[in-house]
Amino acid sequence: LAGFSRQDQQMLSLLVRGHRRNIPADKLAEFAAEGDKLVRLCIVLRFAILFHHIRGTQEMPSVRLKAEPKSLSVTFPEGWLEANPLTQADFAQEAEWLKRVGYSLNVR
Repeated sequence: LAGFSRQDQQMLSLLVRGHRRNIPADKLAEFAAEGDKLVRLCIVLRFAILFHHIRGTQEMPSVRLKAEPKSLSVTFPEGWLEANPLTQADFAQEAEWLKRVGYSLNVR
């Protein structure tokens, strides 16, 4: 990765590593103040992937996102999640992954 410092390369690799499944919070914490920002960036990347999967064969629903320091809320249109159980399961699993790094996710 020409043009990136060694530290930037390490941070990028951790973001890529954390884009699915477990977020490497212990490794991200090694970057001190930048570590929390990296966890947040990782969460944003993970949400982008979840929303991209929704787009597959249908139009993206209007959702509301609310972010607080250690919690996130996602509100889907009434009945949409029940009609899309795979997406509902994806967000339930994501809530479990985020709980491991000290974040709560509320999906409605």
